[in-house]
Amino acid sequence: MAYGTLSLDSITTSTGQVIGASSASTMKNRIINGDMRIDQRRSGTSFTPPNGGQQYSVDRWSVQFDTAVTSVQRVSDAPTGFQNSLKVTITTATTSGQAFICQNIEGYNWADIMYGSASAKTVTASFWVKSSIPGTYTFAMEDNAGTRCYTATYVINTANTWQYVTVTIPGETTGTNWQYTTGCGVTAIFDLGCASAGTPNTWNTTDTKRASGAVQLALTVGATFQVTGVQIEVGNTATTFDYRDYSREFEMCQRYFCKSYDVNIAPGTATALGMVQGGWQGAPGVGGSWGTTSWPVRMRATPTVSIWDSAGNSGYFSYTYAAAGTSQSLSNNATGWGGLINPSSSGVMLPPTSSQASSLSLYHYTATAEL
Repeated sequence: MAYGTLSLDSITTSTGQVIGASSASTMKNRIINGDMRIDQRRSGTSFTPPNGGQQYSVDRWSVQFDTAVTSVQRVSDAPTGFQNSLKVTITTATTSGQAFICQNIEGYNWADIMYGSASAKTVTASFWVKSSIPGTYTFAMEDNAGTRCYTATYVINTANTWQYVTVTIPGETTGTNWQYTTGCGVTAIFDLGCASAGTPNTWNTTDTKRASGAVQLALTVGATFQVTGVQIEVGNTATTFDYRDYSREFEMCQRYFCKSYDVNIAPGTATALGMVQGGWQGAPGVGGSWGTTSWPVRMRATPTVSIWDSAGNSGYFSYTYAAAGTSQSLSNNATGWGGLINPSSSGVMLPPTSSQASSLSLYHYTATAEL
């Protein structure tokens, strides 16, 4: 019986089918959710990020605009082979500060690239991009402290047309702010008009995410920028996009953000679907028991946890109350509890409610352990 052949890049079956490298349990693509298909926080709805600080959009991708006002959304407009893209629309222009899309890559997923050593490897980034303004743009790679930043330039030739782009970035042998464990190993950046600019196509020693002369999209009201199919891989040549199976990609995202809500339901939505069990309050004089919630996967670090009741009220939980001779009913806005106890990378505890005897607390949660 012919079973097929295995190479470092792919598996060829006996029928001639070529299976990508990801099926051989590799991580060719160091980007997570590069095709923008997972959107736990927003579920495809648009949002306006606050000025200053990074705000997460689709999973693993954040945006920062210090003074511009923008609309950010996952949309179904995408090139052939993809279903979604991340779209930014400038609604109020800016003339200063930061303006970019980025993904912080965990050190464990970048350590073998060996930045900061004589063995630092060359990597190639590839992606599909579309903008309303053609011209020269910047894709940057930066260390954890903004002391090493490579500003690779690429050209968008035609407005409002999907275009495939590749850029090759030489390994950085210097610098001491490269993280190799659970910290930020490197940040991949799509500049949209940062004020400070550095020398194009070289490693700069300051926080300059934009190359000199590159388009500042954030200066133009109504300007749009879309990206999908983002891949960063070792070597000088871009290869086909690493389509990991959905369940694996989803679990990779949950290491940094997870929730009790269904994947297509935004946190804070009024629904009882997917609520988890907290503590149980026994009959008077009997006491109660603590409830434990385990995260779907072990998270990168101890997360920040938020809860909602079934009516969408933040900071509250719901409870079912079973008095003698009555059926259970769902109530909201329960108070009098001690809060979430002992959050860790594996889960959290919730004490019993003191609101009602013979009651069971229920709640929705989000847990965030982003870089």
